[in-house]
Amino acid sequence: MKKIALAAVTTAMLLSSVGTTEVTPASAATTVQLKDGVLVNKATGKAVEGYKVYNGCLYKNGSLAPGYVKYGSGKNLKLYHNGRLKKGYYRTKDDKYQFQDGSLIPGKDFYDNGLEELYYQDGVLTKRIYVNPSDGKLYENTKLKKGDYVIHSFDDDDNPHLNLYTNGILSKGYHFADYKKKMYLFKDGHISLATLYKGKLYKEGLPAPKNKVISDGKDTYYYNDALANGAIKDYVYKNGKRLRNITAQNFLDKLAEVQKLSAAAEVNSVALNAKIANLLTFYTENYETIYQSYTVYEKLTTLTSKLNDIKEIVGKLDHTEATIANDKAVREKLGSLYDKQRLKHVNGDILDGEYKGNIYKKGRLMGSRENVDLKNTTATYKKLSADQSATMQQTIDALTAQVMAAKSVLAAAKAPKYPNLKFNTPQAEEVLRDSLIQRRALIKKAAQQHETIDTATLENELIVGFSELGEKISFEQASTTATYKPLAAGEVAKGTFDDKGFAYYAINVDQVEGNYYFVGNHEVSNLAFWMSDTKEAINDSDEEVAKKLRYLEKGVYYVAIKGKPNAPYRFKLYQQTYNYTTMKELPSGPNALSTPRVKLPYYQYSTPSVDINLTTDEHIMLYGVSNEDPFKRTVENIVLTNKKTGKTYPVVHISTTHFSSNAPNGKYSLSIIPTQKGVPGHVGIRYETTPHLKINKPNQESRFYTLNVKKDTKFKFELTGSGKMLLYDHNHHLVKKATIAEGTDKREFVYTVKKGRYSLKAPLTIKVTPK
Repeated sequence: MKKIALAAVTTAMLLSSVGTTEVTPASAATTVQLKDGVLVNKATGKAVEGYKVYNGCLYKNGSLAPGYVKYGSGKNLKLYHNGRLKKGYYRTKDDKYQFQDGSLIPGKDFYDNGLEELYYQDGVLTKRIYVNPSDGKLYENTKLKKGDYVIHSFDDDDNPHLNLYTNGILSKGYHFADYKKKMYLFKDGHISLATLYKGKLYKEGLPAPKNKVISDGKDTYYYNDALANGAIKDYVYKNGKRLRNITAQNFLDKLAEVQKLSAAAEVNSVALNAKIANLLTFYTENYETIYQSYTVYEKLTTLTSKLNDIKEIVGKLDHTEATIANDKAVREKLGSLYDKQRLKHVNGDILDGEYKGNIYKKGRLMGSRENVDLKNTTATYKKLSADQSATMQQTIDALTAQVMAAKSVLAAAKAPKYPNLKFNTPQAEEVLRDSLIQRRALIKKAAQQHETIDTATLENELIVGFSELGEKISFEQASTTATYKPLAAGEVAKGTFDDKGFAYYAINVDQVEGNYYFVGNHEVSNLAFWMSDTKEAINDSDEEVAKKLRYLEKGVYYVAIKGKPNAPYRFKLYQQTYNYTTMKELPSGPNALSTPRVKLPYYQYSTPSVDINLTTDEHIMLYGVSNEDPFKRTVENIVLTNKKTGKTYPVVHISTTHFSSNAPNGKYSLSIIPTQKGVPGHVGIRYETTPHLKINKPNQESRFYTLNVKKDTKFKFELTGSGKMLLYDHNHHLVKKATIAEGTDKREFVYTVKKGRYSLKAPLTIKVTPK
């Protein structure tokens, strides 16, 4: 008895790991009864200990046994759920047993699970043939499967997805093997949509039907045991590649005939015009079919080229009514074709170059001549400014060209030569004002490098350019001996510029640190500002515009402001505020436009932060975008600190703006580690939780998912669509990548996911089922 009891306990412990308990029936000698729903001993009135079947129900310690319990032994083994026989079909999670209405299924049975076959005798697993996902080999129970064996991944109407293994290893080369009394051809262990082998064509592993075009799913076509060639039904093929439909080929054949006649030693204009008219009529009647036979790129490069060939031939013919009619017809067809491509044209000729004040490039409007010139000169100046080999004079000359282009835009806008021209005057004005600042910076740089430069032409062009804006400028420098009036940050400065157009202030900043810029009336955007620690060095500082953000620490700053002589001014130095000081908690949300962002500056002495509260056990994606340049990396990483424990949790920086974390539930303080501290600007941060991957259901509403696995679990993954699935662990290390092959839209595989939290990227439909 002790041996039996010990075996039962061992079995129960083993099977409890898969969600069910197996016990051996106790003696039925004791008389029992139900009392108030509790199974008790009649003699003692106490609850019956252990397991006991009474009136078809299973009790444990007097109450209906909870959960799944296998009770009995041998063929009398029963499956109970919450004390009652389990209704319907049930297979245990370890696949060892299968039940129907609580009893073992009698006789032989077979269960096909895709890359896994289960064989049962009287409800008990006797043999398992499967592909081990860890090594990709085929096993029978615990040993490699001997001989040739065919097993399928999954079935669909188009392809049974068969796999051939030889002695447990996926076979290599070409082999024939039987599956369900049909002989299939395999290549490297798989069957293909189309395979040409020893002069015979196979479709999905079986002999292909005759007189039918068959594709391999990768743009190669076969016909009657060979690569498709020539005209077959609706298309023309060459060496297995589909070229075009028959109608489009007929058009090309007729064109070739016209070209041949036009190249003859003696050209008969009457006969040739008749051929061309016939060709154009055929084109008109079959336009959509011919047009759709070409790719988007070919529509422009090939089809328009053919029509232009016709136009060129017509242009060489005698000037007759037939020639004029054909010329008009082909130009109309070219125009229609250009319209479909949204290309600009005139009388069938695509615009390329300047036309009525605008610049076109192969039918695309680039802008007015002046706008294009401004764009080009601005790009040239920007490139030279970054070129270490360029001389200072070359840079000055490039800046001058940019100023001249901006001046031309402003002048042309006042008196356009053609109607409907558009001029980018805001950009031109911005370029002029920036060029005025750049002039001073270049002069300063040339002096530091001891280079001699000539800025006379630049200065003359700036004077003329600003006159187009109705403004008069000069190149006076700020005074180092003037009286700099005291002013507090945030205090409004009011007054009148002096005769040279300057005003001077000593601004006191009383905050430890902050980001500041100048604000004021509508004229403040046109003013120039210089700021220095001392007034003696005011002309060594860079000239800046009012809106330029400045990082300032506590102290006094000397400021010179340049405007129109004797004109009134009104401005103040304004400290930029950030919402982290007022935001109680950063909410999550998937929409980049509607989800709030917290703005965190790159301070030197303090660490701005905001609270976030994680409650859903989900992976989170964080997005940090620099306010100054969205493509520049200004944050080394994001820090999540648990407010209760003080522990920091890892955040993985996966791209310039994307961060990933699997921090557990809790309230956190979110802060940043800037790439550089004590610089102006801020980063805007938002985050979103990725939804839990639904098990046993298709998932297609998101690109990212959370997968929490409480113990090592084998899953069957079903992918539908196009693209790839990427599975990352809690440190955002890639642990599994699965790609849907080109030419197909499905993939299925089995993979064991270890215990832990995962993030899954899948821009396709995905279904995951525990095995």
